Amino acid sequence: MSGHSLRRRRAAWAAVLGLAVVATLLAATVSPTIALSVASWTDTEWAQGKLGTDLVSCGTDTEYSSTASGKFLNATLTGASLDPVVGINGLQATRNGDTAAQVTPTSAQHPDAGVSTTTDTFTNPLTVSVLQQDVLDLTGLTTALPAGAAGMLGEYVQVSNTGSSAGASGLLNNSGGIGFTPTTPDTQLPTAASLNLASVLPVGVASASLLIGAVAASAQLDWCTALESEIWGDGTVSGVVRNYEIAGLNLVTQVPVLKDLLTSATSTVSSFENSILLSDPSVVAARALLANPIIVTDTMTVDLSEGTVTMDLASVMSSGLNDQAPNTALGFDATKVASAITQVTTLVTAWTDAISTELQKAKSSLSVLLTTLLNTLNAALNSLTSVLNTTVTALTPTLNGVFSALPGVLSFTVNVQPDQPNAPPGAAFTAATATSSAEYRVSALRIGLLGYSTGSALATVTFATASAGANTRLQ
Repeated sequence: MSGHSLRRRRAAWAAVLGLAVVATLLAATVSPTIALSVASWTDTEWAQGKLGTDLVSCGTDTEYSSTASGKFLNATLTGASLDPVVGINGLQATRNGDTAAQVTPTSAQHPDAGVSTTTDTFTNPLTVSVLQQDVLDLTGLTTALPAGAAGMLGEYVQVSNTGSSAGASGLLNNSGGIGFTPTTPDTQLPTAASLNLASVLPVGVASASLLIGAVAASAQLDWCTALESEIWGDGTVSGVVRNYEIAGLNLVTQVPVLKDLLTSATSTVSSFENSILLSDPSVVAARALLANPIIVTDTMTVDLSEGTVTMDLASVMSSGLNDQAPNTALGFDATKVASAITQVTTLVTAWTDAISTELQKAKSSLSVLLTTLLNTLNAALNSLTSVLNTTVTALTPTLNGVFSALPGVLSFTVNVQPDQPNAPPGAAFTAATATSSAEYRVSALRIGLLGYSTGSALATVTFATASAGANTRLQ
């Protein structure tokens, strides 16, 4: 809730209480009037119908309506929602006082049914089909968690008649909280979703896709506490807590020349194995290097067998994915991108040189009289060097081409909160009224797909949205 809204409400309540005092002074000569109030505080309140007191306490007063929702995936294509197409409609619940909570979908699980008289908790484990509509090609949204992983991948809401509500979505723990941290091992996280960028990248640029790791968001609202602070305190307690987490965001670029390098290295090692050097320790060492053509660092993976370079985008962005202010737009840091591309060429060169070094050691043991064999092996090594040079020469422009094109076809926003400044277009929420709170919404990650030549929005995909509110005092 904004400071302006709080000041306006506090002024309104001051006026109501002022009228109540006047009514008290005139009670001996004037018939009592009805004073209406939704104020609540720890000890007493003016009650409807006559001047008097009503004992209330935040957490036990049950005269509230509350709402919450969670939605793992929201997708739009040129402004039209694709939710009905992919079967993701989210989870939403509302409770009005002591009446039964209303939940959508009705198939949602109700783990605390009959347990509590004040709260209702609902969960909706994720079931999603592949999203493939025009420029949107999203795969890999599996619902199964690895063996031994706790929690669930889905949606969670909790509503009450005491003024509090909570919503969450994504990879959650059993209490509806975010179910992972930046240090959670990949073996405990679900398979990443893949967003194919082939249809939005310009002609001539290498194919690429995004890998979206585990995501989650949660929103909580304690409206009774907020009202208490607004009316009787200094108005600084909002009762709102919003969190989000993104495990990772990677870019996978297709670089076919990497496969050519692996083929050349395999052929070169085979040339040595087909000679009298088959059992030479250095040749055996070269074969061992060849058997693992996947180079892994903290921020990238170069897979020569698949011909791909996978980069951790957080490592080349101007800021990290997590702990960002509301509605933070992420962009690439040109210096970091250039350094990462250089590292790729360094890794590929080092892998190839390691194989060549072992083979050179093996060759040095041969007699100079074995002219034919030496010529054969030298030719194989020279060929490998030539292919390495070709590969390194192609790597930089290939990766540069992708990173140069990305800002024109992609936008990233994290910690999306529609009620806060700089919210992206289309991020809607329910505003506060004189008698109810606002809806407090948060989404972990919003990805926009743009037309490369026009910059116009083609599609958006929003991962892990949660909201709490609008909540209302019923009397």
